[in-house]
Parts: sequence; structure tokens; C-alpha cells
Amino acid sequence: MKKIIAFFLCILFMIVTAATCMAGETVGSIVLIDTLYGTATGTIIGAALMLFTHTPSDHWEYIGYGTATGAIAGMLFGMYEATAFVELEGDTMKIAMPTITTSSHAIAGGGVQTTMELLRVRF
Repeated sequence: MKKIIAFFLCILFMIVTAATCMAGETVGSIVLIDTLYGTATGTIIGAALMLFTHTPSDHWEYIGYGTATGAIAGMLFGMYEATAFVELEGDTMKIAMPTITTSSHAIAGGGVQTTMELLRVRF
């Protein structure tokens, strides 16, 4: 019972911390917030999957797997979200260096695919 209470207190702490970090819109804060949201979501999904087993008390590692997966996914999404060449927000335009990503999955002709996000507009 103490572990469950500690678990929910940790989730509450992450949510409160993320809400107070939203004051600045820097790249670091975007990545941090998305990582925290991913961690919380992964933890909840891991706990839910644990409850679907026949003996939930034998599968506490599902929470750890969900937490780690959520943290990594949140960090990757935050890095994707924080990089753009031109960002239009209201009457302001922000210009930054784009992140060039290279992937080596199968392409017709056996080449390498390079992508770059150039424009992001928020409505």
C-alpha cells in the first residue's frame, strides 16, 4: 500500500512541476515538459497493463517499462516539437536553425533519406 501511495505522489509531483515549468517557451522547457508528460503517461499505461495480468503483484516491472518508454518517447517528441526553421505565432515570427535528420531505412535505389522541418504555423 505504501508503494501505491508513493507512486501516486510521484505522479502528482510530476504534474505540478510540469505546470510550473510552462512559464518559458525555450527549447529546454519544451523538451522537459514533453518528457514529464511522456513519463506520466507511460507510468499510467504500465500500471494499467499490470492490472490486466492474472497476478498483478508479480508484474511491478510493467510500471518501470512504461515509465522508461514514456520518458524516451516524450523526450523524442519534445525534441521534434522544439525544432523548426520559421515559427509563426500571432504577430511574431521566430527564426531558428532547423534540425536535419537522416534515416537509413530502405529507399528505392538504396539511398539515404534526409528530412528537415522548415515551417510551423500555430492557429
